[in-house]
Amino acid sequence: MTRTVVFIGFVAVLALVAAALVGVPGVVDGAEDSPADDRLANQIQEQTDATADAMALTNSPWVPRTAGLGLGLAVGLLGGGLLAYATRGGNE
Repeated sequence: MTRTVVFIGFVAVLALVAAALVGVPGVVDGAEDSPADDRLANQIQEQTDATADAMALTNSPWVPRTAGLGLGLAVGLLGGGLLAYATRGGNE
């Protein structure tokens, strides 16, 4: 590589860093609490709570059993009802 290519690459990287610093609020003039930061913090907290709830559910062996029982009953009742409706008598 020549010195010209290295210099052009350095200037390009420097320009990208300067553009990123100017484009990101709070980097140059200090970190301020903006509404976007508060919303992001709320989303992080909600996701953390949802993850904790999901982990608590997975630690209980009764949750998948109850869900499987409910799903089995629903499919059985719906399938049985449809089969009984399709094979009912009196359509002669």
